[in-house]
Amino acid sequence: MYYMKIRLFTLIILTSLTIGAFSQSIAQEMENLLATSQVSYAQAARFILRASGSFTTANQEDAFWFAATRSWLPENINPQDSARLDAVCLLLMKAFNIEGGIMYSITKNPHYAYRELVYKNIVQGNVDPFTRITGEQLIFYVNRVFAFLEREDETAAAYAQERRTLETKEKMEPTSLDLGILFTQNTTAYGNFADGDQNLDYKLGITPRASFILSDIGFLYVSAGFTLWYDEEFYVLPELLRTELSFRFGRWGLNFGRFVYTDPLGFVTDSLLDGFQITHTSGFGRLSLGAWFTGMLYKNNAQIIMTESDKTLFELPIDINNFADTYFAPYRAVASINWEHPSVGGIIQLNTSLVGQFDLNTDKDERLHSQYFILKIGIPINTFSIILGGSFGLTQVPGNMDYIYAGELGLFKTFPDKNAVLSFTARHASGGESGDSFGAFIPITAVYYGQIFKSKITGLTTFAIDYQTRISNIFGASFNVSYFARNDLSPVESNIVAPSEAGKHLLGAEIYTSLIFSPFSDLQFILGAGVFVPMLGNNWSDAGSVWRVDLTSIFALY
Repeated sequence: MYYMKIRLFTLIILTSLTIGAFSQSIAQEMENLLATSQVSYAQAARFILRASGSFTTANQEDAFWFAATRSWLPENINPQDSARLDAVCLLLMKAFNIEGGIMYSITKNPHYAYRELVYKNIVQGNVDPFTRITGEQLIFYVNRVFAFLEREDETAAAYAQERRTLETKEKMEPTSLDLGILFTQNTTAYGNFADGDQNLDYKLGITPRASFILSDIGFLYVSAGFTLWYDEEFYVLPELLRTELSFRFGRWGLNFGRFVYTDPLGFVTDSLLDGFQITHTSGFGRLSLGAWFTGMLYKNNAQIIMTESDKTLFELPIDINNFADTYFAPYRAVASINWEHPSVGGIIQLNTSLVGQFDLNTDKDERLHSQYFILKIGIPINTFSIILGGSFGLTQVPGNMDYIYAGELGLFKTFPDKNAVLSFTARHASGGESGDSFGAFIPITAVYYGQIFKSKITGLTTFAIDYQTRISNIFGASFNVSYFARNDLSPVESNIVAPSEAGKHLLGAEIYTSLIFSPFSDLQFILGAGVFVPMLGNNWSDAGSVWRVDLTSIFALY
C-alpha cells in the first residue's frame, strides 16, 4: 500500500508537468522504472530532468549528456552504467536547484550532495552512498524532493532550467578520489554521588578519510583517527579506523578489511572488526557469511571484556615500552551467518543470525568460547511497529558449559507530521547467579545501556521510554527515561559506581535529554544533560544523584 501511494502521487505530479501528448509515455516510463532492479544513469537523467522541468526529451542519452556537460553528474561514467545513489543525489540537487551547506557550496560533488539530502531527510536512514538504486527508489527520492520543496513553500517551476538541446558532447576525464576530514570536540562535566566531586573531561577527535571508486564494481574506504583527550592529564592516540574494500557483482557482494559488524539486536557485538563478509541478495532475502579477528584492534574500540584477564588488559594504561601487550584487544576469532528478509508474507520483517566466538588467548585454562543464535522480528502496522527479539546461546570454559539468553521488546510510534518517534523498550538478560538454570549472558563486545549509568547487559533488566523529534532542518531534540534492575544479586559494575555488595535488585532511574542545533549540514552542536537517581532503587538507597552535562561539536569537511 505504501509504494502504491508513492506510484500514484508521483505519477500525478509528473503528468501535471507535461502536456497531454506525453501522459501515456510517462505512465509507461513509471511502470518500466518500477520493474527495474538497477537504474542506468541515462534512465535517471531522463526521469529527473523531466520531473524538474529542466529538460524534456524522449531520448535517454540526450538527457544524460544534457546533465553531464553541465557537471550535474560525476565524471568518468557512461549512460548505461548503473546509477549510484550519491550521483543521483547530485543530479537531484542540480536539477531542482536545491541549495546546500558550506562544503557542498564549495565542491558541488556527489559526496556532499548525498550528505545534503540525508540532512534534508530526502534520503532516509543509513544508506551506502555507493549503492546502485532501483527504479522504485528513484521514484521515491523524486517524490521526497517534491515533498521537501512543498514544505519549503517553493514550487518546481522556480527551479526549471533553460530547455535547450545538446550541441557538443564533451569528453569527461576520470575522477575517483574523494577526501574528507571530521572534527569532533566533546566536553563532559559530571559529578559523583559518592563524595560530590566534580570532574571535567575534554576530547578532540580528528578523523581524516579517503575513498576511491573502483570502476563500476566497488570502492575502497580508508580512515584514521587522532584523539586528544584530557582526564587529569593529556593523552594523544592515533589509530586506524574503518578501512574497507568493497565489491559488488550483481547479486553478490564482498566486504574486506576493517568495518563495523552488528548482530540483529546489537546484544552480542557492535564494533569495528577485521575480516570479510560475503553477501547474496535474492527474492528470498539477504544472506551473508563473515569471519573476523579482533587482535589488531585498539582495545577501547573493540570493547572486549569477557573474562577477568580481558578486564585487566582493558584497564592497563598504554605503555610505549610494552605497546603490543597494552594497546591491542584480546585475541578472538568471530564468525557469523546472517539472513534477513524485509517482508515475509508482506507482514513480518525477519532478521536472524548465528554467531560464534573462539578465544585464542595463550592461557588455555582461561579461554572462554561462546555461540549465539539471534532472532529479530519486526511487525509494522501503519505508523506503529513492534520489535521482538532474543538471543539464546552457550558459553564454554574448561570444565563447564552454561546456557545463556537475552531478550528485547520494542514498541514504536511515529508521528510523520512532527518528524517524531516515541518508543518503549524493555530488555532482559540472564545473570548467572549461583543456583540459576542459566549462566550469565556475556556479549562479545561490551554493549552498554544508559547514558550516565552505563552497564553491560549481563544480568540486567532495563525499561526505557524515548522521544525523538526533528523540529526543523536546524533543530532536533530527544528525551529519555530509563530504569535499571538486576536479575541476580551479583556485584554491579558501571562507569560511575564501585561494585555493590548490598545485594538488592533495583538500581535506580536515569533521565537524559539532548538538544541538537545544525545550522548547516557540515556543522552540528549537541547539548546533552541528565541525572541518574540511585535513591529510586534499593541498591544504593542512601546515595546522592549523579549528574552529567555534555557539549559536542561536529564539523565535517566531508
